[in-house]
Amino acid sequence: MEIHALDESIHEPALLVNRLLTTNRTTDSLQALRAQAERGEGGFTLTDGLLLYNGRLVVPTDCTDETLITDLIREAHDQISSAHPGQAKTARILGQKYYWKGLYASVAQYIRNCYACKRSHVPRDRTPGLLHPLPIPDRPWQHVTMDFKSFPKDKHGYDTAYVVVDRLSKQSISIPCYKTTTAKDMARLYVSYVYRYRGAPETIVSDRGPQFISQFWGEFCRILGIQMKLSTAFHP
Repeated sequence: MEIHALDESIHEPALLVNRLLTTNRTTDSLQALRAQAERGEGGFTLTDGLLLYNGRLVVPTDCTDETLITDLIREAHDQISSAHPGQAKTARILGQKYYWKGLYASVAQYIRNCYACKRSHVPRDRTPGLLHPLPIPDRPWQHVTMDFKSFPKDKHGYDTAYVVVDRLSKQSISIPCYKTTTAKDMARLYVSYVYRYRGAPETIVSDRGPQFISQFWGEFCRILGIQMKLSTAFHP
């Protein structure tokens, strides 16, 4: 049994080549490309019954041999001598002799799922810190969020809404304003429409827009005893 297994491993590359040649000659979906090759169009040629594209063997993507492309990429990527090259080098190795539509996408998908590459990959970014969940409100308007939402200009000339939302009740207050609203304008709107009715919250969650990171807004929140919680981009 051991000798038989060793014999199969030795002839595995040869078996893969036979699978490639057989698939290239017998796949029905390549007939249209064979017709182009006979007319000398599109860079396709026929050599000994094999369909070539610019001198490279055409590998069909819809053949009955479902693992053919995966096995071909594994043969180029998993070799000990090649040491699991990256996406560009693996695609370059295959692209010298083979062609199929979506070669780079197939190589990228295979490398993303390569366990050996994942295990040996060393992250170059800093170790991420622990997540800090937002505090759970005990009462309405204790913790709020705020942001600006743009919309087409209405008949009064407003093109933006300054939206303040209570994190507990989800009640929102939308205040019409303009895209040119500054931190001072925002503070006036907040005092007139929110603070005078709801008081000062303990925390305000917002993005890192210019109004929210300005010194004026920071001093405004400090005077009222409000803690600002700025979210990261795309992670509100």
